[in-house]
Parts: sequence; C-alpha cells; structure tokens
Amino acid sequence: MNRTIYSIVFLTAFGVTNAAYAQNPKVSSHSFIDGTVNTGVLKLKGELEGALGYLSQINYRQVSLQIPQPPSDELLEADKSYNEGKNFYTEKKYQEAFTSLTKALTMYDKLYYAISVEGKAGKKRMRNVYRRLAAMAYKLKDKKAAEQYLLRFLSWRPKAKPKRVAKYLRPMFKKIKDEYSAKQSGKVVITTDPPGATIYFKTKNMNNAPVSIETVEVGEAVVVAVMPGYEVAVEKFNLEDKKEKTLHIVMKPRARGVLGTLINTKVELIHKTPGSNITASFSTLKVEMMVFYVLEVKGGSDVTVTAYLYDSRLNTKLNQIKQTFNASSFKSEDVKHFVNKLFTGVPLDGKWPVVKPKPKPGVTLMTKFKKFQQSKYFWPTVGGIGGAIIIGTVTAIILATGGDNYYPSGGRYMTLK
Repeated sequence: MNRTIYSIVFLTAFGVTNAAYAQNPKVSSHSFIDGTVNTGVLKLKGELEGALGYLSQINYRQVSLQIPQPPSDELLEADKSYNEGKNFYTEKKYQEAFTSLTKALTMYDKLYYAISVEGKAGKKRMRNVYRRLAAMAYKLKDKKAAEQYLLRFLSWRPKAKPKRVAKYLRPMFKKIKDEYSAKQSGKVVITTDPPGATIYFKTKNMNNAPVSIETVEVGEAVVVAVMPGYEVAVEKFNLEDKKEKTLHIVMKPRARGVLGTLINTKVELIHKTPGSNITASFSTLKVEMMVFYVLEVKGGSDVTVTAYLYDSRLNTKLNQIKQTFNASSFKSEDVKHFVNKLFTGVPLDGKWPVVKPKPKPGVTLMTKFKKFQQSKYFWPTVGGIGGAIIIGTVTAIILATGGDNYYPSGGRYMTLK
C-alpha cells in the first residue's frame, strides 16, 4: 500500500516537474548599446535585463561574467623587492637599493589593478617607491632622475610637505613643489567601450564610466578600467597645465570567456535563423532561448530598444519588437510590459502549435434550395407544384361529398352515376 502511494507521489512530482520544464524554458540575455551613454541609459539596460526575472513563464539565467582577480602573489613579490631596497638603503648600499627599488617599480607598473583595489594602501605604495627612488638617484649623483621621481611623487601626493622626504632632498623638493603648485589643475573625461566599466583613478574608485573628473592635478595619472568578462585595461598619461584630457578605453573580451561569443552575435540578429555565434551562446550558457537587446541612443535621452527572441529548439527567431524610451523618465512598469510583449503569443515549450484546418461548410438543404432558387427552373417548378396542389384540393372536395364509386362520363367533369 505504502509503495503504491510513494509511486503515485513520485509520478505526480515528475509530471509536475516536466510540465514546469516545458513551460519554463531557460532564458538568458545580452545587450548592445549604440551611441552616447549616460547613467540613464545604463539604468534602462539594467531594467531590461532585470525585467526577465519577473516573467513567471520562463527561468531567467543571468550571464555570469567574472571580474579578474588581482594577482596578489605578484604583488607580494614586488613588495619583497621594495623591502630589499629599503634594507640596502639602511646599509648605505645605494646602488643595490636603487636596483631593487627600480625592479619593484617596474612590477608595480604592471600591477596597477591590484594596487588600485587596495585603495589607500596601494596609493601609499606608489608614493613611497617614488620618494625612495628620488633619494637613491640623488645619492648616486643623478639629480635629473631625482627631480623626475619627486615630480611623480607629487602627482600622487600634491600637498606633501618637505618633511616627507630626506633632509638632503628638501631644497630640491621645495623648489620643485613651488613650480608644481603654480600650475593649475585640469579635467579628465573617461569613457569605455562598452560603457559601464568600473574606473579607478589613482587607486580611487570613481564608479562606472562615463566618468568626468573636474579637478585633476597636473602630472602623471593612471586609470584602471575593470569590467566583468573583459581584460583589465590600464592607461597612463601626463596631464598638462589647464588642459582637458579625454580618454576612451576600448575593453578587450577575455580570451576564454563567453563574452567573446556574445559580442559577435550582433551581426547575426538580422537573420531569422540563428547564426553560429547565437547557436554557440545557447550551448555555452545552457539555455533554450536567448534575448538580445540593441539600445540606440539618440539625443542623449531618447533610446530606441529593439528586442530579439531566439529559440534553439525551433532554430528560429520567434519575435522581434521595437519601442522608444526616455532614458531620464522611463517607468519600470513600461519596461516590464515591453519585455512581456516580447514573449506574448510565442511557444515556450519548443513546439510549433498545431494549426487545425478550418472545416469546410457542409452542403445543407437550405444551401441547395438557395442555389435552386437562382436557377431558371425555379419558377416553372413552383407553378407546376402550385397547380398540382389546386387540382388535388378540388378532387378531395368532390370525393368527400359523393358516394363510394366514381365513373368518368366522358366529358370534362366527373359525374356521379
């Protein structure tokens, strides 16, 4: 008895699971943005992808793109060289100290991402290595190199006081700082392709691109752009007095990531049948359906969104819709309605609906009568039937009023004998 009950429960659960799977396909999405990007456009992009999570008919799977991990082991190795340089300096082995510190700086230059993530601690690393290299260069009689390192130190700590450097460096430092402070700050505008990368400027997190930094001290500057699925981008430049620097960083997809496949799907959206990259995205993401959004930004606020829905099981584009949103005033409900419209009327179980042919109208008696009514035999037939009815009526009356036997008399009328 118990075994029977368990079997029924199992089969019921299995049936419900299969039904849910059939009606709730796994769906993922990817977005493309064409045109100038601002925070409103990025918010709209997030709302479009997030709206898929509100659809109960599907199982939305967000694309999981990882941010590269900072190479902490390499940073420890660079710190080791830096500490060796400090020890050589204490021992007055200036050439060995300069060599170790130069090696540390070379490694730090390649580890700006790890240094940026550290924030203030990373910034302190950069200041200290420049300060100590200036001291070593001065001890080795290379005053020009010492001046360059002090300038780089000031670009990281523009308000530093002379006591921050060795006593023998202070006259040089004071002169360099007076000239440095006389220069006015500039402006830096940072954009990325695709937009939305996290920007670190001199180890400070400036949020997502596009970023505009109004007041920037002149001299050396380092920008790090980080985005899930992409390689870390590092840009170094020198900002001149009162100048404005526009920096556009093109992000490169990671070689072994799914992003490389997704980026190449854009050119295939014009086709009804999924191309090789769209097909590959199905396999890589392990989903049955893919949604692609193309956001065309016009005038900074108007964004025309075209949505494409592809099904791997039917090997076709199921739907394509378009709508224009205002990036500064759109409502979440309007976005959800747009996404819901994309799935309206399309099969979710991977099967084309069976269209039953409409039955042909049957040939009824009334149909025949109407057809006969329009023919040339209709009125003669009606006349004949009418005459037969009259004769039959008269005959019935005569029979009803006479005897049992009727004989013809040879005339026009029948008479009783």
